[in-house]
Amino acid sequence: MNALIQFALSFASGAMALLTWHSNMPKIIVMRGRWHAACEWLLGIGLALLSPALLANALNDVPVGWHFILADAAFITYAFCRFRWLRSRSSGSWKCSA
Repeated sequence: MNALIQFALSFASGAMALLTWHSNMPKIIVMRGRWHAACEWLLGIGLALLSPALLANALNDVPVGWHFILADAAFITYAFCRFRWLRSRSSGSWKCSA
């Protein structure tokens, strides 16, 4: 069961990294500027680094404490909430509307 949870978190982490990097970048740049876009990229980097570690743990059936799994789930949930919020805030155009 522990390996299945880690595999699911690994998949979710990788998917959210890709969504953070590619899907929302125009919205972040238009709404807030390049500094905030760089901060969102850091979130994507953290998720991308988390994904292979979780996958390796799942494939090797390494037991991991629940506090680690809950922390990873919270990190992925935060990224998903940011993704949904940014999807609702902008049209996604690379051009500034001002």
